[in-house]
Parts: sequence; C-alpha cells; structure tokens
Amino acid sequence: MPKLAAIVDAYSTGRFLSAEFEKYGYKIVHVQSMDPILEFDRQSFRVESFVANIISKTIEQTASELGSLGVEFVVAGCESGVLLADQLNNRLGLQGNAIEKSEHRRNKYLMQSALKSADIEYIESLQTDSVDIAISWFESRECSAVVVKPLDSAGSDGVFFCTTVSEIFSAFRCLLNNVNSMGSINRALIIQEKLSGVQYIVNMVSCEGEHFVSDVWKEHRVEDPCHGYLGDKEYLLDFKGASVEVERLVKYARQCLDALGMVHGPSHIEIMWCSKRNTPVLIELGARMQGSICHNAVLKAVGHSHVTLTALVYGSPQVFKHQMQRFSGNNFKCLAVLMRCPCDLRVVDDYYVDAVRAFPTYVDELHLPVKGSKLTKTISMETCPGIVYFVDESADALERDYKNFKVLERAMYEASC
Repeated sequence: MPKLAAIVDAYSTGRFLSAEFEKYGYKIVHVQSMDPILEFDRQSFRVESFVANIISKTIEQTASELGSLGVEFVVAGCESGVLLADQLNNRLGLQGNAIEKSEHRRNKYLMQSALKSADIEYIESLQTDSVDIAISWFESRECSAVVVKPLDSAGSDGVFFCTTVSEIFSAFRCLLNNVNSMGSINRALIIQEKLSGVQYIVNMVSCEGEHFVSDVWKEHRVEDPCHGYLGDKEYLLDFKGASVEVERLVKYARQCLDALGMVHGPSHIEIMWCSKRNTPVLIELGARMQGSICHNAVLKAVGHSHVTLTALVYGSPQVFKHQMQRFSGNNFKCLAVLMRCPCDLRVVDDYYVDAVRAFPTYVDELHLPVKGSKLTKTISMETCPGIVYFVDESADALERDYKNFKVLERAMYEASC
C-alpha cells in the first residue's frame, strides 16, 4: 500500500511537489481550499497528479476525509493553502507549525507585531479600516514615505507607496473592501513605514524546529517614477563561507521563523537590508515555498531546490538533516532576469525566444511571451511578462547574457509597440 499525504492548493511552485513526494513512496491527495480555483492558479493545476481532489467546505469535513485515508502530513502548496494546512495538521495531530501563530504567518500586521514582541527588528505598522486614522498615523510619524497594502495578499498585489495624504486616500479607495489576489475582501489595510535599502530573499526549510537555508538571493531593482521599484534581476548568493552581511541575514531570518512559530516545512522570507538602520528587517514571510521560480535552475546551481528539500524534509527528515549538515556550497552561479514591459502591447514577433534559449548560460524560463501574447505595462511582480534563468561558473558570462537578453527584449517591445 502506498503512503498518502496531502497538499493544499498545489498551484504555482506547489505543482512540482507531487512528483517529488512520489520519490519517497507517497501518493498525494489534493485539497482545494476554495471553489472555484482562482483564475491565475487554474493554469498551473494538474489534477491528474493526484489520487483524489477534495474540495474543502469545512475543517471538520476535510479533516475527517483525510483522517479516514490515513494521510501522514499536510503541506501548503502556495500562499492560499497556508491557513488550511495549519488547521488540518492541528486537527489531525500531525507534524506542523505552531497553530497559535498561524494567523501571524498570514496577517502582515500580526507578523510585525510578533517580531516586536520577540524584541527583534520590525517595521512600525498600523492595521485600520479608516483612512482618517491612517492619515493621522502618517502625519504623526517622522517618515517621508509609507506603504499601504492588504493584510493577507501575496506578492506585490495591492502595494502602494505613498508620500502624501492624497496618495494614502487613493490607496484606501482602491483597496478597502475590494477583493485581493487571494480571493479575500480587504476589510482592513496595513500602513507602515517605507524602508530603503537592498532587498534579499532567504528560502528556508525547517525540520523539527531547526531552520536550514535552501537558497539566498540578492535583488536588483530599477526605480519607476509611478510604481516604486520594479524587479530587474536576482543574484543567487552562496551562503556557505558567505560575507558577514549574508550571515547576519540568515541569523535574522532564523529569529523571524522562531518568532512566528515555524517548526516544520518551507518558508519564503523577504528581507530588506535597511540603509537607515544598517540591519536586516523583515518585509514579509510566507510559510510555503517561493512562487515564481524555476526550481530546475536552482537545482543545477545549488544541488537542491526549495521543492526538493520540502519533499525531503517530509519524506525522510533524518536524511534531510544529514544532507543539510554536509552541504558545502553552491555548484554554480545563477542569475534570474525579470522582464519589464514598457506599455500595453501584443507581441508581433517571437524570434527572440530561440535566440535567448541558445545563449551559452541559458538553463530555464518562467514564461517567455510568444507571438500573439497580450502584455500589459509592468507595474508589479504580477505583471512581469517572464523570468529567464542563467547558470554558469563565471559571473562575467552571466552578466554578458543578461545584457544580450535585455537588448533582445527591448527590440521585441519596440517592434510590438
């Protein structure tokens, strides 16, 4: 008899987990947290990868069904599955994260409050459903800019950078009582000080309360006069024998995981190295794998990925610990290049696709727009047309192909505008 496990919302990067779990003898039951599936998740859902698909109506009903099947663990495939996975693990008495901090791992205000209570660096924040209270809070602070965003969305959905009272009014008008990308209504919003500095991504996997690094990235962003800073490229960092700065990032990330009750499973942590404070500060944390990433490229560069480690920590925890303790460093350098569309357009020629795939360092891609694709102006991660991954021993080779790719990308836009 095969062993059974469950994934809640196996979308985005979560779609790769089923095949990885099969390597450890598991068949997977899929749990759908909402019906219908959100439109942007539907395209990545592979129902044929699962022995069953349970549409969750109540915690009691879903836990009963999973319990009768004898599932051994429940893991969130993406952000929308985090709360339900916590509740099911708790109800079934399975290995999971601290249930009393479950909401703190989704609600961005509670998240910062947990850091404050743990006496580690945090962002001063306010949760409110009143624009007047938000404006009073802004005017009482000695900060020139604030961020207004949903409490429980994901990515850069609904993120507004505001420097004036009128901009805060506009943000509240756009967001409050409207539906966010997770399908929930913004009954209240968070307003917080806008930090300046360099942003990093730290992907980790926890095993029985011990936190291990999967991969670390340094982001390079370009300023957009209307939409803040947009992603340009992300450098994979080698965290073994790394700089003091990276060591401090990882140490701080572990403190955040402890403060937020992470015990077992993957986490995706976005951290700003704050110029003003000269220290790392949490932007937000997701109790799941990173979305919008090509795990095959990471696998080649590092020797493992967030996906393979997540499967391993559940499939064989002791082997996971042994492997992570023996990890000696990355195999190659890796660069993720984000596309930025300058205007709304329809792609008229996709000759650039074959040219990019022929680059010496090209490894993988997360969507390259082809002829006929309708693109909108890039104003956030959600409107990024695609991401290309380059892997090589040489940083110079990666930079060369990055520049060559940007030339081809610009030519494609110019031909299509």
